[in-house]
Amino acid sequence: MDDGITIKTTPKPKDRRNRTSGFRRKQSIKERNRPINPDDPMEQKYQGIRGYHMGRWKTDSKMRFRVLSMVSKAEYLASKDGKDIMKTHSNLETLYELAKTRDVAKQEALLRYGKKGNKLTATRNETIAKFVTGFKGQLPHSFVRYDGLIAKNKRRAKPRPLSSKGKVNPTTVQGFDTFNKDYKMLTRSLLKLYKLGKGNTRSTAKKLAKQFRITVK
Repeated sequence: MDDGITIKTTPKPKDRRNRTSGFRRKQSIKERNRPINPDDPMEQKYQGIRGYHMGRWKTDSKMRFRVLSMVSKAEYLASKDGKDIMKTHSNLETLYELAKTRDVAKQEALLRYGKKGNKLTATRNETIAKFVTGFKGQLPHSFVRYDGLIAKNKRRAKPRPLSSKGKVNPTTVQGFDTFNKDYKMLTRSLLKLYKLGKGNTRSTAKKLAKQFRITVK
């Protein structure tokens, strides 16, 4: 039976914080379709992580270079280890110079002072990556995406700062410090032979340069 009573309820005001919590905000068309900047550190880090998990870095020299460039950044590679690698790089360049020159005066100067380093044309991590991997490409490197790095979906996810945190372990380095110490002793020995008029510097340098190997795991 209708007793003529009407009950009105006032709806609660919507809590905007609760409504949006747990959901990603929609991106504008401009954000979704923005071009990829290959010079963006976040983009280069993404390519390194992506390339590593794809497994192609073991057979693709370009992908291997990008992975090693990523793990050679100061965020993952200790400062001392980076200096040791660059020092080894410089020492090996001196060996190569010794192996190809017949000028005795130049050889002696190289043994005493080493080869003057050229100004870096790329970042330190790119220089380290090229030296360690033997990459033949030019520096600075162009990090334009290719093959498996190209997304199938044209829409881009919004960048999330610190999203790679914990996904890359610190880079471990072995052997470079030992090589640099041995190289220092070698140059002293060769200088003594020079003073005595004995020994073949070119032959010794060539053999040592060929024996040097870098393993990446």
